[in-house]
Amino acid sequence: MKKHIIIFAVLILFTATTIVVAKDNSSIGQPFQAIWDAIVSLQERGDNNEDSIVGLETKAQNNENNITELEARIQEIENHLNSSNGGCEYPAECNASTICGESCNYGGQTYNTVLIGTQCWFKENLNVGIMLGNLETPDNVAPVLNDPNTVSKWCFNDSSTYCDNEGGLYTWPEANALPHSCKGSPPCDVPTTNQGICPVGWHIPSDSEFFTLENYLTTPGETCDAERAGYDCSNAGTKLRFGGSSGFDAISAGNHETNGESSYFDKREPSIHFWSSSPNPSHAYNRKLIAVASSYTVRRSMSWKVHGFSVRCLADTANTE
Repeated sequence: MKKHIIIFAVLILFTATTIVVAKDNSSIGQPFQAIWDAIVSLQERGDNNEDSIVGLETKAQNNENNITELEARIQEIENHLNSSNGGCEYPAECNASTICGESCNYGGQTYNTVLIGTQCWFKENLNVGIMLGNLETPDNVAPVLNDPNTVSKWCFNDSSTYCDNEGGLYTWPEANALPHSCKGSPPCDVPTTNQGICPVGWHIPSDSEFFTLENYLTTPGETCDAERAGYDCSNAGTKLRFGGSSGFDAISAGNHETNGESSYFDKREPSIHFWSSSPNPSHAYNRKLIAVASSYTVRRSMSWKVHGFSVRCLADTANTE
């Protein structure tokens, strides 16, 4: 605006001067006419530049509007994919907020959950970590909490397909996120509620928590001794096996065993083993099921910590809503 006022004032001054001079001496007026023409040219060029700036500002605004619309569309698509009606639903990460009965994701794998009594369990065996060969053992570096890529596992018969379908096989120290040196005696310290290689908000079940599960499923009137060293808790085994009424769906994934001289995969049928977080000097407590129709009970036993068993995760708190 200030530029226009100055130019306008100059134009008036030179116009008046040109008119006066031209009356007395036309030859003197000619230079002023040239100046006049130059000023008019500058004015026109200024107007054109101003129009160009306005045009650029308009284009920039249009581009900004297009970007805003594109961002809104991307958000729309993401909401659609994450919604239950999207057809491409991706479960949320497994954590302390997971609603029991819903699916969740951990380490790139989806796990279903099931409420049994007051406890919320993974319906599938845990499958996280890097696969070891039969003759390999985990290193002495403890897995990092919430980082599945720092975990070591065996897959039955050295086949990743078994891990994909039935879960990995873990030593007791590895399952509990402890260094491999904890395989011996005296036992390493383990928290009462030990997350281990489970996701945050979940943990490796203790010996007493396994008892809570099997005792809840035991047929009324039948015994279920928490301190037993053998089979008990009639009909709990039937309910815990795949297809059983509890929804736990225990499957026979086999074991990885080490006897000090050799390592091998064994007991794919009919044994089913799950580690607890509870040590007992050089051994650790576990649960064993027999995957045959005539076996109704659950065995509480102790095994060498170097063996590779299946792992199930238990929620710290069973969220139902």
